Formats: sequence, C-alpha cells, structure tokens
Amino acid sequence: MLSTEDGAIEHLTCMVKGYVATTDAGLAVGRTEKGEKCWSSLGPPVSVQTEAMEQNGASLLWLARD
Repeated sequence: MLSTEDGAIEHLTCMVKGYVATTDAGLAVGRTEKGEKCWSSLGPPVSVQTEAMEQNGASLLWLARD
C-alpha cells in the first residue's frame, strides 16, 4: 500500500511522476510514485479528472468540480 486518504476514492489517475487521487469529499491529492504527498486541494466533489499535457517532465492535471 502506497498511501491512504480520508474518504472513499472516487477517481485515480496515473501521472508521469506519480498519481492523483480524489475522494467523495472533494479532496484531491497528488502523490509521487513512492506515495509521498506533493500537493492537495479541498473543494466541492470532483466530477471528472484527467492527465493533461506534459510540461518540464511532469504531467499536468485537469479536473472539474461539481
């Protein structure tokens, strides 16, 4: 197990250097391939997320909230 999040995971997206998980409570968390948290954002529930373009060796994330 790499990590745990508060709440149920609704979306999980693999990225170039890790992954992004979003929960049913509206928490979005970016983590490295080792599970270390890089960033997080709390807001309304996420309705969709996807890996966008790659920039400087890392991928960008697009997400839409309800």
